[in-house]
Amino acid sequence: MIRSVALSIWIAGVTLAAAYFGATLSFHSIPPAPPAEEGPAQITLKSMTVPIIANGVMQGYVLAQVTLTMKRDLLKTMPQPPDLAVADAVFKALYAEEQVDFKNLKKQDLDKLSKVILESVNARAGGPAVENVFIQELHYLSKQEAGAGLTIGPAAGAGGTRH
Repeated sequence: MIRSVALSIWIAGVTLAAAYFGATLSFHSIPPAPPAEEGPAQITLKSMTVPIIANGVMQGYVLAQVTLTMKRDLLKTMPQPPDLAVADAVFKALYAEEQVDFKNLKKQDLDKLSKVILESVNARAGGPAVENVFIQELHYLSKQEAGAGLTIGPAAGAGGTRH
C-alpha cells in the first residue's frame, strides 16, 4: 500500500514538473523577428461616398475605394496621421474634379483621376510621397438611383404634411 501511494505521488510530481517546465520554456522561446519594413507602405482607404455637384445642383454620388503606396520615410514626417490626410485628399480630389464626367466614365478618365489623386496627396504630404494609386472600386449613382425606393414622412404621396 505504501508503494502505491509513493508511486502515485511520484507520478503526480513528474506530471506537475513536466507541465511547469513546458509552460516556462514556451514563454522564454525566441520571439519571431518583426517583419522588415522595406519597400513602400500601403494605405487602403475604406469605401467612401462623395457627392457630385454640378451647376449648383447635386447630380449623384461617387462610391470609391482607393489604395495608395507611399514611401515609408515620408510617412513619418507627415504633420497629420497618414490615413486621415490621404482620405481627405482623395475626397477633395473626387469632389473638386470637374474634368471627369462620372456619368459617362471612360478608361482614360481613370488614369486622369489617379493622377489628380496622386498630385493632391503629394501636395498635402509636402513632397513625392505617393508612388502609386490603385482605384479598387469606382461606382457612380445618380440622384434618382440613390433615392429610389425612399419615402419621406409617414404617408408619402398622400399629400399630407407631418407636424
